[in-house]
Amino acid sequence: MKKQLIVAGAAVLALGAASIASAASTPCAATYMHPVSAKSIKAALTQAFVSCNNPGGNTDNAETEGGVPTCYPAETFHENAGTPNFGWTWGPKGKGDISFKAGKNKLCGPPLAPMTDCNDPAADLFISVKISDIRDHTGIASGTFGAVQTLARATLIDRAEPTAPMTVLDFPTGFGVGVTNGKINHKTSATEILSQPSLNQPALPPCTTIEVVSVLVKDPNGNTFANMGTYLP
Repeated sequence: MKKQLIVAGAAVLALGAASIASAASTPCAATYMHPVSAKSIKAALTQAFVSCNNPGGNTDNAETEGGVPTCYPAETFHENAGTPNFGWTWGPKGKGDISFKAGKNKLCGPPLAPMTDCNDPAADLFISVKISDIRDHTGIASGTFGAVQTLARATLIDRAEPTAPMTVLDFPTGFGVGVTNGKINHKTSATEILSQPSLNQPALPPCTTIEVVSVLVKDPNGNTFANMGTYLP
């Protein structure tokens, strides 16, 4: 049972963040704490920069006006890697966001979800990634593929042990995204990811909590392009 949960949980973590709860599912209230609802997250994406004075980051070489050690100049991961071809950068109208929305599973049976029982009240997490005006060394980027990589923490109640909640900690995974004419418009869901032949896992049970640790957008070279955040104009 533990092995089954770890495999399923690792795949779940591709999904970002949400808390999925069912009022009809008695174990939700009886087994572990959760909010009454946490149905969606929508976050802006902003440029990701190499950290300063941290493991894997740059060494501090300056100070802020308040005397805090800092790195000058700031470097994107693309710049830090030597600006390889096809690396993504923001155009003058570039912007993006990622959203997660909890809902009911609509996919069951073969071929999409061979291990999901159509009579099972499974939950799903719908994911949308939208980015516009992505550029590379050719101009407006098109025909290349990056990825959304996540690190998250899932708590779920295994169907094999409905009274025993179990937490799967900090598993990384991800899904591919393609850019066409400078735009990414990608939609997927937990069930779609879990049903892939390489995973072959059932849809999420009701009363699943997924906590965000990290969500990063990678360019075709594997360099981090965007992170959830804000830009202060």
